[in-house]
Amino acid sequence: MRGIDGTGLKALSWPRAAAAELRALQAEDDPELLSRQLLNLGGRLEAEGRLELAAELYAAVLQEADAV
Repeated sequence: MRGIDGTGLKALSWPRAAAAELRALQAEDDPELLSRQLLNLGGRLEAEGRLELAAELYAAVLQEADAV
């Protein structure tokens, strides 16, 4: 993945914990593991009712998968 900033995700507009996790994921070198972690974060955001943010994560993962 191009990194969190490269996916178009803007962690600054996210809840503090999710933004911190998103920034921490920038260090992940394995694209498959990064995708899984982003999907997990998306699932947690979805469960919290933050559907727009979850959809943003899911779209970024799909976009990256299509590029591979």
